[in-house]
Amino acid sequence: MNITEVKERLMSGEELVAEVMRNPAELTEWLIWIRESSGKSFMLSSDDDILIRSTDTTQFFYMLKSFGFRQATVIF
Repeated sequence: MNITEVKERLMSGEELVAEVMRNPAELTEWLIWIRESSGKSFMLSSDDDILIRSTDTTQFFYMLKSFGFRQATVIF
């Protein structure tokens, strides 16, 4: 799911959950997963379909807050 889609869905009132977890392929990196109310999960990507990943989770929390999320779950 890309950033624009997440923002649009949140603005329309759809219930989405943000989860930040380690990248299973590279344990020094973190990924953001967006979960729908149906339980289906998607990795967050840029609008150019590039997977969003980082070694610093702080920037993720600022990004998620700017989208409209009030909370996120961190999974170690």
